[in-house]
Amino acid sequence: MIQLAELSIKYTLELLRAFSISHLRLDLSFDDPMINGICYGSFQGVRMKRVHLGVNFWGENRFVGAFALPLYRMMIPTLRLLFKLPYREVFYVFREIRHPDRVRKEEVSA
Repeated sequence: MIQLAELSIKYTLELLRAFSISHLRLDLSFDDPMINGICYGSFQGVRMKRVHLGVNFWGENRFVGAFALPLYRMMIPTLRLLFKLPYREVFYVFREIRHPDRVRKEEVSA
């Protein structure tokens, strides 16, 4: 299970790296005006390509973005994951979950 968790985390990170961002706009607003002011001041120094972070004081949160994940950029991490999966161990775990009494009988008789 640990190996499966590690593989899934690596796969998720590779997919996130494969995303390309056309543009991203995030406007936040909190209930407390003091927190809004602190965030407004801290976001003024953040400069990223195609990304706009802002704070509004109207109580509206907005998230607008355009992302792309081309099929060819998704296929390589997926194939890598499929080649590295421990199929035998996954089958044993699946069998133990579906029929726990049968697996225990086999362990006792062996």
